[in-house]
Amino acid sequence: MASLGRGSATGEDLAQLWRDAAAFLPHLASCACTGPHLTLDRDAIEADLLAFLAQTYRDAGRAALARFVAARERASVARPSFAIWLAALDNASLDAADRRRLIGDLEPALQSLAAAKSGGFVCE
Repeated sequence: MASLGRGSATGEDLAQLWRDAAAFLPHLASCACTGPHLTLDRDAIEADLLAFLAQTYRDAGRAALARFVAARERASVARPSFAIWLAALDNASLDAADRRRLIGDLEPALQSLAAAKSGGFVCE
C-alpha cells in the first residue's frame, strides 16, 4: 500500500487536526459511511485507525512500524491522550521512513475529520 498522505505534515500537525476533529455531527446520520449511529466516538475512531494501520503494516512486512502502532493500540487506560501521542510522533523511536509513512497514512483521515467541523466532510 502506498502512503496516502502528502508527506509534509508533522506529528504536531496531526495533533492539531485531531483537536479540531468533529466528534458529533447530526447531519452525518444520513450518510452511509457513519453506519446506524449518530455520533463519531473519538476512542472508536482512534482504535479503528490504529487497528487498520497495524494490520496494513504487518501485511506489508513493516514489522517495526506494525509493533509501534500496535503498542499504542494495546496501551492501558493510563496512556497519554491521542493528541499527545500524535504530537510525539516527531520524536518517536521510528526510522525516518516509518515516521513519514505513519504520519502520511494518518493525515488524510484526520484532515477529513477536522474538515467535518466546518462542513467540509466528504465521503469517498
